[in-house]
Amino acid sequence: KGDANAAADAEPVRAVQVRGRVWYAVPYLGHVGAAFTGQTRQTVVYLVAGGLLLYAASMVVAGLRERRAGDRGGGRHREDGEGADDLEPTPADGAVDPVAAARAADRAAAASASGAQADVDRGRSRAG
Repeated sequence: KGDANAAADAEPVRAVQVRGRVWYAVPYLGHVGAAFTGQTRQTVVYLVAGGLLLYAASMVVAGLRERRAGDRGGGRHREDGEGADDLEPTPADGAVDPVAAARAADRAAAASASGAQADVDRGRSRAG
């Protein structure tokens, strides 16, 4: 039976008659939806949507503040000028940004590995 039909289908629906495919699935979401009915469900949907919008807005504002702090020279730099590009700006509250720390560690490891490879290459050229 379709949504627009009052009577049940005369024959079973075959797989070739079904169009579309599943894009994503959220397990047990139907149970949550069934727990709320009518006005309560609508209120919960509005509260969740509002919370997500507030979270998104706070992330945008935080990103803009961080970008603005970087434009003002708020980042840390070495005094000798070397490696200044390797250091990420720090947030105004002094908190450690785990993503920036991971990037800096990756760059340091890559630089260390390339330096070690250069030492090996130089050693081979001296020995040969």
